[in-house]
Amino acid sequence: MEVSVGGATKMTLRETPGIITVITEKEIQTSGARDMVDLLRTVPGFEFAGEIENTVGLGVRGNYAMEGKVLLLIDGQEINETGYGSIVWGNRFLTDNVQKIEIIRGPGSAIYGGMAELAVINIITKTGEDLDGGYASSTYGISQGAQSRVNGQFGIGKKLENGLNISLTGNYSDANRSNETIDYETNYLDEELGSSATQNYADSSSIKNVGINLGIKYKGLSFTTLYQDYQIQKNTPTAESVSFGGIYMGSKYEWEVTNKLTITPSVTWKKMNPWTYKGEVNGVLLNYLMDTYRSNEKLTAIYKANDNITITAGTDAYQDKGIKPGDTLLFSNGEAEVTYSNVAAFGEVLVSNKIANFILGARYDKHSQFGDAFVPRFAITKVINKLHFKALASKAFKAPVIYNIDLNPNIKPEFTTVGELEVGYQLNDNMTIIVNGFYTDIKDPITYLYIAETEEDFYINSEKASTIGAELDFKINYDWGYVNTCYSFYKNNGTKADGYLNELDKNLLNGFPAHKIVIASGLFINDKLTVAPTIIFNSKKVGYYYQEEYWENYAAAEFDPNLTVNLVLHYEVIENLKISFGTYDLLGQNYTPISAYDSGYYGTPMMGREFVLSIKYTIK
Repeated sequence: MEVSVGGATKMTLRETPGIITVITEKEIQTSGARDMVDLLRTVPGFEFAGEIENTVGLGVRGNYAMEGKVLLLIDGQEINETGYGSIVWGNRFLTDNVQKIEIIRGPGSAIYGGMAELAVINIITKTGEDLDGGYASSTYGISQGAQSRVNGQFGIGKKLENGLNISLTGNYSDANRSNETIDYETNYLDEELGSSATQNYADSSSIKNVGINLGIKYKGLSFTTLYQDYQIQKNTPTAESVSFGGIYMGSKYEWEVTNKLTITPSVTWKKMNPWTYKGEVNGVLLNYLMDTYRSNEKLTAIYKANDNITITAGTDAYQDKGIKPGDTLLFSNGEAEVTYSNVAAFGEVLVSNKIANFILGARYDKHSQFGDAFVPRFAITKVINKLHFKALASKAFKAPVIYNIDLNPNIKPEFTTVGELEVGYQLNDNMTIIVNGFYTDIKDPITYLYIAETEEDFYINSEKASTIGAELDFKINYDWGYVNTCYSFYKNNGTKADGYLNELDKNLLNGFPAHKIVIASGLFINDKLTVAPTIIFNSKKVGYYYQEEYWENYAAAEFDPNLTVNLVLHYEVIENLKISFGTYDLLGQNYTPISAYDSGYYGTPMMGREFVLSIKYTIK
């Protein structure tokens, strides 16, 4: 299998310079994943944490990565919003239109810039050629006797005789995040400071999502437009809902100048409304209202000097704009509009010979506000028959975005140093085992702080966040089905950043378990029936259970280990018509992503035991 997420040059999974996970279309569809969260929870080192306003953010190898530390790409479009850099998950990214997911479980800034500090998720959707007709699907879920979700998805596409490749896919969903009720001490949800509060998520965690994806390809030219409207019901009276999403547009042209030289110019543009509160908005929430824009221009040249040497070079520039609505809401500089710009140059040399593959690359950024950022990377990869090795050393960075800068004009980028080693062995044509170890050290991590007495919030550069750990992958793939087993472990390595640590267990960072075991499988019983069990075990987590008066102190708590068991059955009634029935959280363990920092929230419970029926019809 060749992958492109690890660098400008496509390489095989065993040779590419990164610790890579690929989730194939077969695995995506067989898993019965309700959305992208179900899939990403099966990735080694990936786990979710609870955020404010019923939202859920991603963590990587023990480090919280919500705000601009993991880059999400959909068909080359950068989905991270540019107010905070965040990605909000949960019933947002549905899966019927996904062809493949490529993931770098590690730094990607030398290739992708300042939002690829800890990981890169590259979602590749189906083209017209892949669809070759169309599909329509409907999903209905029930939990504790009440409706839990209603989803609808469709896709149409074709590759015409003249080479035009066109696709249109879309989705609508209406779901609840959770049906749990939690009692805890807080001054955040009640006018009387320090009084207890009951959080009933069953009536305050509705999620509505609409998405459209249009793709057009003709020879070397491609054009993509994405639209998304994602709204989460709020659980406090200061607003009715908070919304995300926007419009994303992009185009690129792969110009094969000669058989040795390829030049690819690309342009992207996006408009987003990050953390946009709707309804009767009042209080400090008014300060967060903003429209954001980013335009990006990139030029990449790949030159194959000979069979052994490939040189990549390019330039990358983006412009950010934030605009406050109305005449009274202003940024900290006293203006209703702010703009920032960034220019970058990057390059990489790949040398392949009998000894090994040697990759040396670097990226240099110059930002109009925070100044310079330079990140190199070096990799050695080698395949020897059934055995392969990887030794990787990289620096990466998280670039401050609009609200980081607005709340602290002196904020600096945070820089990460990562070392990784991987060894893999193909036991036979159907079985592979891979083990890797990692060291991650974040200098000057950008940290959010809030002072309740003055209702002030701001960002600072803390001292250090660091983890070390190991990950194990064992994959079995036969005609009768597949079994993917993984184990991941991390340990705190001297973190000193504010809000990340908990006095109950200094080996852990808030929100994330030290140990995770996953067994994800699909068993093809016959031509019509498939059974897909998934088991995910998380060891204990630590976090802060509630807040006391004025947010001065938090009660630290341990959260018990969690075992999530999902079981999905697929049955093809007639050709092209499939019915799927799934039971999620079969054991009723009520998986809860808890807060990874001192947010004052218990965490965001996910839906408990849920029964889901799906029907999908495909036209060829």
